[in-house]
Amino acid sequence: LRTMAAARRLMTARVALACSMAVLLAWAPGASGLAREGLARVPRAHVSMAPKKGKGKSGSMAEKDQRQAKQAGAQRSFEAEAASKFMFTMQRLTKKLPDGSRTLLKDINLCFYPGAKIGVVGLNGSGKSTLLKIMAGVDTEFDGTAKPMEGVSIGYLAQEPELTGATVAECMAHAMTDGQKLLDRFTELSARLSEPMGDAEMQKILDETARVQDQIEAGNLWEIDRVMERAMEALRCPPAEAVTAVLSGGEKRRVALAALLIQGHDMLLLDEPTNHLDLEACVWLEQHLATYPKCLLVVSHSQDFLNAVCTHTVRLHAQTLTYYGGNYNMFCTVLADEERVLCKAYEKQQTDVEKLETFVRVNKANGVASSAKSKQKVLDKILDGSLTKPQLREPTLRFTFPAASRLAPPVLPFDGVAFSYSGKPEEYLYEKLNLAVDCDSRIALVGPNGCGKSTLLKTIAGVERADGGLVETSRGARILYVEQEPPLRGTTIREAVYTGIEPDPSSVADTALRAAHAYHVATQNADIDPDGFMAAADAAADCWDHDARVRTICDVLGLSAIFEKDVASCSGGERKRAGLAAALARQPDALLLDEPTNHLDGRAVQWLVQLLTTPASNREAPAVLCVSHDRFFLEQVCGDGLLELDRGGLHKYDWRGRYGRYLELKDERLGSEKGVADRARTVLRKEREWMAKQPQARQAKSMARQDRYFKLEDAAAAGGPADGAALTGLAGMQRLGSKVLELKAVTLIPGTNAAEQTDGTAWDGEGMKPRKALEPVVKDFTFTLLPRARWGVVGPNGAGKTTLLRAIAGQVEALKGERIVGDTVRIGYYDQRGLEGVAEQAAKDSLASGSGRVAHDPMSLRVLAFVQRQVEDARGEGLGPEGGGAIAELDSGGGSGEGAGG
Repeated sequence: LRTMAAARRLMTARVALACSMAVLLAWAPGASGLAREGLARVPRAHVSMAPKKGKGKSGSMAEKDQRQAKQAGAQRSFEAEAASKFMFTMQRLTKKLPDGSRTLLKDINLCFYPGAKIGVVGLNGSGKSTLLKIMAGVDTEFDGTAKPMEGVSIGYLAQEPELTGATVAECMAHAMTDGQKLLDRFTELSARLSEPMGDAEMQKILDETARVQDQIEAGNLWEIDRVMERAMEALRCPPAEAVTAVLSGGEKRRVALAALLIQGHDMLLLDEPTNHLDLEACVWLEQHLATYPKCLLVVSHSQDFLNAVCTHTVRLHAQTLTYYGGNYNMFCTVLADEERVLCKAYEKQQTDVEKLETFVRVNKANGVASSAKSKQKVLDKILDGSLTKPQLREPTLRFTFPAASRLAPPVLPFDGVAFSYSGKPEEYLYEKLNLAVDCDSRIALVGPNGCGKSTLLKTIAGVERADGGLVETSRGARILYVEQEPPLRGTTIREAVYTGIEPDPSSVADTALRAAHAYHVATQNADIDPDGFMAAADAAADCWDHDARVRTICDVLGLSAIFEKDVASCSGGERKRAGLAAALARQPDALLLDEPTNHLDGRAVQWLVQLLTTPASNREAPAVLCVSHDRFFLEQVCGDGLLELDRGGLHKYDWRGRYGRYLELKDERLGSEKGVADRARTVLRKEREWMAKQPQARQAKSMARQDRYFKLEDAAAAGGPADGAALTGLAGMQRLGSKVLELKAVTLIPGTNAAEQTDGTAWDGEGMKPRKALEPVVKDFTFTLLPRARWGVVGPNGAGKTTLLRAIAGQVEALKGERIVGDTVRIGYYDQRGLEGVAEQAAKDSLASGSGRVAHDPMSLRVLAFVQRQVEDARGEGLGPEGGGAIAELDSGGGSGEGAGG
């Protein structure tokens, strides 16, 4: 009895902790020791208190009034504390469906500290998305309180977001509106500070400037353009000019996510943020959110994503929220321990109850009423506070594929296939692809968004027609393709699952499912058409095994409760699950899955993994070719191989179900490809040098060498060198000495001429008045460039990279310090203007210093003529009489015959 009482107290305390205490999910400086553990007490007003027995009526009323006054005071104190300390507060939050048929949330009490990163987990339909909508202010039909701290900005990403703007660029501009207003206001205030004003007004402007600057720094708005570019590139967003009305659901989602990340909200609410992202984009998003300094609440079924981002986990189950410290793996461990303890306590209680009931029954029969009566009182107390049977997370449904027909390998031969949306060879998305999938193959297909993964699956399935090559399927093979957004036939979910796929008379499963559905329809009209009902029952006599399998699949995927829901009103997740159920129920020989884990909860994902990998069913499971961003799913299911579609080519990796090994193999491949490309460019450069040095007297040999050069150029453009590309006998680089260039304690400021670098003062164009002193971009910089050294210069926009290069090239003088160039060193500087800058510099170099005459260097004349010709060709002008005159004029300045000929 003591053990049962202890277990009952433990369970009661657990329920009270989950339902009647505010859950604080991150530590904040200044919080109490209890808050640092992740919990904060709710005032006594949140716990119902029954009056004690044995008191008089007047005493009970007085105590009740005192309790109510005390509770009201505690409530006011808690609200004041919540308003100043917590990012978001929910008290007694209850949410029911509009028709009142079901309660999603009941008496939720939840508070968040700044900086909390919480993952929300639960089964499909438990109310996770509804919770985020309430917090975002989208759903206002609820009981209780749900409000953020005053002044807190909340950003919300819905599962199916709506974009504001006709193009992607307009969406991004709209997202940057608030941030741009702050930047404009800061610029305006900074300009006003230079105007004459009184001390009071000056102080007022300084205070506002400080507030605006704090807001800008809090939102990292100084680098808002760079953050936007990085987010759009990492998430593979469509081009800026793309029209939002024609974007797919995945493209809209990526644009909405990128816009949300640059807005600098104090709290982010993300509903399935990894849907429609490729693997690289998911990894970038994980890294970005892991270092996100503000509050984050994310609903996701991706275990890897939750483990990488979240520091706390909240489970939404049976209308209540339960808090767990740690990421998703820690949550699973703790929950498994809790379930094991509760199961043991429940079993012990049931055993004791059975013993007490037997004792009472036996003693009553033997006439020992006093003993039976006392034990009955004990039994009644136990039953009043008895534990309910724990609901375990492990799926109790078991499902295996029937034995698949043995087919001659490969099931999916794919030889030399090419595809383009326009059908034009120059616009091929990929070409010369070769692929073979056997009966027992389970292969992952990855690649960046837009590379053609979904198109490749559609080509294999026959939805798209290849523009070249051979696409066949093994004779008699049943291949089913589940799209990201499957089109469903039928008016209800039931009809879509049973009959929503194209009829296949050769498939026993498909025929049986259609007969079973006809029977279900006839049952509803049995009174009106009894003959039709009997005919349908006879046709469906041997279909019940298939019908039971469909019901098992739909139960696991969360479709049983919405069997009669209209397809037109279904969400994208419900449509995806219905399409997956329809495909799995038809016992295919091969499955082509496009993002199968999107919109599936953790239990359904685990079930699907078990279905495709357990030894009991693995021998009979179909072949799988899967596109997915879920690393956990790919590692568990697709251990046979991984294919990467990259730049029109298909690369196979023996990754052995480990993502880290795939990255290592990919790095080796890219390194090898880079070596081949570098060797091709080296050969090409040497051929150019040889062509430039050949005299006209060796015309025949020169022409042969030029033909070889053009072949090399074609080979380099194709990605590799031509056969036998090695060259010998070319002259090496001249001796440069031990140092090419040296900078000693150089200080540079932004400027366009030597005068600005001389005293550090910028001059305006009106009266040459000084504007303000410029801050150095390079200060006391010492650097030595050795022969054959290769250095890269990186830094944010405006850091002074171009100024540094111009100073090294000698175009800008240093404010202080020394620049030393080797005696035999010639420096070539290619600026941002491209060919125009090269032509301008060549013209300057061709003039004798200070004389205004044309230099006599034949090489300079050849370079100048070549560059001018290239500039004019690029402009579409060509060399006409004017061009020839310019060359002749240069030649008349004293150039030799050899120079003119060149």
